[in-house]
Amino acid sequence: LMNIEVLVGLNLMFGLIKVLEQPTRHSLVPNLVTREDMSSAIGFDSVGFNTARIVGPAIAGIAIVTIGVGPIFIVNAIGFAIFGIGVMFIPPQKPEGPAAEASRGFASSIGEGILYVVRHPGIGPLMALLALVSMIARPMESFVPGFAGEIFKTGAEGQATLTAAMGAGAMLSGIYLTQRSSMRGLTMVVVAMTAGLGLSIVAFITTDFFWIGVPAMTGIGFAILGNTLGSRMLI
Repeated sequence: LMNIEVLVGLNLMFGLIKVLEQPTRHSLVPNLVTREDMSSAIGFDSVGFNTARIVGPAIAGIAIVTIGVGPIFIVNAIGFAIFGIGVMFIPPQKPEGPAAEASRGFASSIGEGILYVVRHPGIGPLMALLALVSMIARPMESFVPGFAGEIFKTGAEGQATLTAAMGAGAMLSGIYLTQRSSMRGLTMVVVAMTAGLGLSIVAFITTDFFWIGVPAMTGIGFAILGNTLGSRMLI
């Protein structure tokens, strides 16, 4: 049944679900590990996610050519279902502090959170930086099919290679940040990652040579994850 209207509708639905799912999933981490292990746990979470981003596109590039896109959607849906069932087996943890007032509304809770972030001297600037990276840099992943097809002329195989390169860079960044023994100097790491992200994007969009695009995309993945994960650790 696929057409452009259905595709846009599916992407809109996926985006709305992702907005709810991702912060909820991340909030599980503090309930599963001790405070001392929090930074490592966040890092391992990102390493695992980005390892899948390397293996998945490599398989998908072959599967798209051999069995088509439709069956891959079915396999993807089954994967989400398995994850959802697994989450149901995670036992709920009792909150360490007093429970929030039941009378507090959803909107007021969001407003309170926004005010806290804005007023915090460290979290406020970090959230602004994360928002900037999310708006300007993260869409690069969505542009990969267009670059693979129209700029590099490599098709589905090139798309899989570029996506896997981005995942490889992110995985290396996660490993680097996870093995750091101290939070000291992490602020400068985030700043350096942001600068490296800008340079990698410039390198990627100013060439039609695939052999330059792949390492540039690796740099983009490394810097995006370094910026995001480093900021999450600091927060």
